[in-house]
Amino acid sequence: MSAKGPSIEPPRGSARWPARLIILSGVLLALLCDAFVAQVLHSNYDQTYRSAAESNTDLVQVIQEFTLRSMQGVNLLLRTVADDIKDNPAFMSEGSPALIADLKQRVASYPAAEAVVVLDAKGNLLGDSLGNGVAGRRFNFADRTYFRVQRNDPDFGLFIGVPHAARANSGHSFIAINRALRRPDGRFEGA
Repeated sequence: MSAKGPSIEPPRGSARWPARLIILSGVLLALLCDAFVAQVLHSNYDQTYRSAAESNTDLVQVIQEFTLRSMQGVNLLLRTVADDIKDNPAFMSEGSPALIADLKQRVASYPAAEAVVVLDAKGNLLGDSLGNGVAGRRFNFADRTYFRVQRNDPDFGLFIGVPHAARANSGHSFIAINRALRRPDGRFEGA
């Protein structure tokens, strides 16, 4: 025996188990934390996605309703203008101040319509709510789809076109929405 006393050494293999157990517990705890965070993130993602889908559905419905009401208003405006022209045949002369004044007054109450244009049976601009059609400002639109469709198909009804570059108001684009103007005998008078 030595002066220090008997030395007791732990068995070699048993000293490593507590260290391995601590490392294994730490790794397991880290994996559990990662799984918890992943579950929370996934839950938040699902909730956000569902909320966004509901909001988008509501937005689509609002836009659809706005578009429908705007088209109904423009259609009413076009019918009113057509009726005014039937009641006032003098409106169908180029640059008619009465026509231009009537168009300006009519379009003022329809914010969805930027302008109202009246064309004769040959596609010539008679006047619009922007003041075009007066002497010295002649335009012809016989080549435009919105005019040809109305001229060629008397029963077409309301035409809604694709965006075009404006001819009378350069630098602007527009979407044509129009109806044919018919004489009492049914012949095409303009658009």
